[in-house]
Amino acid sequence: MIVKRCMTVLSLFMVAFATGAPARDDGFIQLFNGEDLSNWQNAGGGKPSTGWVVEDSVLVRKPGAGMIWSKERFGNFVLDLEFKTEGNSGIFFRTDNPEDCVQTGFEMQVYRPVKKPGKHSCGAIYDTLSPSKEMTKDGQWNHVTITAVDNNISIVLNGVQIIDMDLSRWTEPHKNPDGLNNKFRTALKDFKREGHIGFQDHGAPVWYRNIRIKPLRTGAVSGISGSLLAGGDTGRIFTLAPDSHGMVLKAPDGHTVFRYMTKKPVETKLAANSVCCLYPLNTPSGERVVDFAPSDHPHHRGVFLAWHSITAKKAKKKADFWGWGAWAPTEGRRIKNSSVRLLQADSERATLEVCNDWLVGNMKMIDEITFIVARQEKSAHVVDLNYHLTPAMDVTLDKTAFGGLCAKARKDGKGSYYSPSGLTKLPNPHHLKPESDWPAADWYDYTMKLNSGKTVGVAVLDHPANPPTTWHNLGPIAMLNPCIVAAGPVKINKGQTLQLRYRLVVHDGPTPVKLLKRLTDEWRQHAGAERFQLEPGFVRLDNGKDLTGWFGAKWSGEKTGDRTGWSVVDGAIHLDSEAARSHLFNEKTYSKNVIIRLQFRAGRVADSGLCIHGRQFQVRDYPNSLPDTKKYAPFSNRPGEWNDLELDITDGVAVIKLNGQVVEKAWKLGAAADRGLGLQRELGEFDFRYIRLKEKK
Repeated sequence: MIVKRCMTVLSLFMVAFATGAPARDDGFIQLFNGEDLSNWQNAGGGKPSTGWVVEDSVLVRKPGAGMIWSKERFGNFVLDLEFKTEGNSGIFFRTDNPEDCVQTGFEMQVYRPVKKPGKHSCGAIYDTLSPSKEMTKDGQWNHVTITAVDNNISIVLNGVQIIDMDLSRWTEPHKNPDGLNNKFRTALKDFKREGHIGFQDHGAPVWYRNIRIKPLRTGAVSGISGSLLAGGDTGRIFTLAPDSHGMVLKAPDGHTVFRYMTKKPVETKLAANSVCCLYPLNTPSGERVVDFAPSDHPHHRGVFLAWHSITAKKAKKKADFWGWGAWAPTEGRRIKNSSVRLLQADSERATLEVCNDWLVGNMKMIDEITFIVARQEKSAHVVDLNYHLTPAMDVTLDKTAFGGLCAKARKDGKGSYYSPSGLTKLPNPHHLKPESDWPAADWYDYTMKLNSGKTVGVAVLDHPANPPTTWHNLGPIAMLNPCIVAAGPVKINKGQTLQLRYRLVVHDGPTPVKLLKRLTDEWRQHAGAERFQLEPGFVRLDNGKDLTGWFGAKWSGEKTGDRTGWSVVDGAIHLDSEAARSHLFNEKTYSKNVIIRLQFRAGRVADSGLCIHGRQFQVRDYPNSLPDTKKYAPFSNRPGEWNDLELDITDGVAVIKLNGQVVEKAWKLGAAADRGLGLQRELGEFDFRYIRLKEKK
């Protein structure tokens, strides 16, 4: 995500802040602890109205609630929270006098979505600045981040920046820079730059949760970048920025890792209708390893995913998105990009979300969500591609010798193929004979000695959970193509998701065999392990038979005795959220120095959570969830598949791994050490199994 203005590094502005809520290592403070209103007050400084209540860690407005305000005042900050509403509300900030909040503070309007955004629609700075886009989700949780630094206010709603405000432009009372009137008797440039945070009661049901704030020091002046909002120093983290042909990912040292290409160049020989590819794709030294629209195969483009023969009865015709045109029509068949977003970036890796529509005319055939994770391993870039393809109609990927992921390497030099067995010299496969494809392998690598004398290469790793795969690695074309349709057609029903995972290793120097083996083992360790054996020192909390040792409770831990909706099915604790009336807690307590491991499986858009000493860690169908946990999606399995989760906790701070990948480095537990592990009743069908813990000595 990229925004127009940018500030200096947020990390320079973090200050120590003393409240009843603990500060996290990332500088955020839990402004609302999910249990009570101890950090909040009414406009006069007394206790909040009884109309504001806490239900399942959510701040809920009841009739007659009135306004609620933070006890503390904040100047420069990043405020991050989720809200859901059935009508009008507002988020006030920098409010000097809560008893005169409209005239002494700023309000971000909270409202249901409208057709045309205005100064009173959701996300607007009330009566002064309209959001650039309507991004509100009706009846669902919405994620908003408000960043205020001196004169600059930025608002990002559901992953898109909608407000970029410079208060110095509001120079007159009752007047906006566009010449229209507002209701403020003081020019906004003269409003105080610090004050209380507040939530408005405007008569409609409204809910707020996960309310946290990061105080910043005074002194930042110009602009906010998308990478900065993701956290960290823009000079030492991965960044994503647009250029004329797409979005460019740069490493912390500033060199280009790749461009995700979304626009066809004006002057190009590309024969395919679609672009949507990685080009260029570079080594850490900056050497490009892939080609674009070469003269011998002008429909090839960098690294792309497509098939040249897809059948769908509803579309009435076959479709070729590859761009070959020999087996199926290409006319009107195109992959259209709708967004490329940076979900998270730091000094070690970047996580992107790409959304594409596969169209036949104006009819959507397939909805694509792809998560890309990039990192550097010494002399190589490692780029994980996690494709989620969900058809809007029943489709069949027809049996062909090639198709799917293709890495089209450069040809200006001498190239050789390698596999785990070493240098590979197999006959070139025939494009009309699927049986001629190369055999399955964990990976194949194409290493090139360029005419310049430099040696570089690209390897493609095939995830163990992918469908059976052979390889159409054609030497004269210099391509790597793991093909899932050579063995037979692949049918995907409407609404089902085909998940395909590949790993690119883009390297300087010869084939990095040891690195490729380690990266392969990393995947295999968390793929399809159905056999379970309790590790030494661990105690299992579920028995795979019944709910012995588990009880129904409120999120606060208060027992209800009601386990309705919770059962054991096929050895796993199963949640039917529509039937459940309570959360499920285990009787065994644990210390702040413990390892917790389990597996979970989410139905599509299902949502649950773990209660860890009173604090929630969200577990859900990450690929189809809200933006706040979308950063976990690249490491999760598709809906209906098991995921491994580990929390390695030391002194109350957890390193959290999802399927072997670190997703949180310093996640702090809650303060309720007297509670056992809790499983949340929230949304959809959910399963948990192999729940065990080990106390550290």
